[in-house]
Amino acid sequence: MKNKTMDLRTEPTLSEIFNFVLSHLLNQGSQSTQEENNSCVYRNKDASKMCSLGALIPEEIYNSKIEGSSIEELISPFSFFNDEIYQHEIFDYFKSFIEPKKYFFMSLQACHDNHENWNSEGFNKKGLQSMLDIATEWNLKLNI
Repeated sequence: MKNKTMDLRTEPTLSEIFNFVLSHLLNQGSQSTQEENNSCVYRNKDASKMCSLGALIPEEIYNSKIEGSSIEELISPFSFFNDEIYQHEIFDYFKSFIEPKKYFFMSLQACHDNHENWNSEGFNKKGLQSMLDIATEWNLKLNI
């Protein structure tokens, strides 16, 4: 079963984005990782698991070629090694919606990618505290 995504083109507030991602991480049950090497991915092969940012990319513009690339690589045409991605809608999506608040999005991604924030039961107390720290840092309104 595929997870629900949030489309940033609808211009949600940072609080709305944060609460969506927090709910996503709490309900997903485990990290979005590659089976082969346990490294984090935006989406796993069947899209049943998504990282914090993967959940913010609408299905119709997701491109698997972004896997393995950082946020900074996806917003900089000079650092990304795959020219094909620049002709894809996802590049414009990242430039328009992720780049203006890239440190906020990098914080959300880092929270998902930290293996210490997960255990066999899912997103753990350390992960939740990390997310609450982000909410405090960005003065976000929580809906939990």
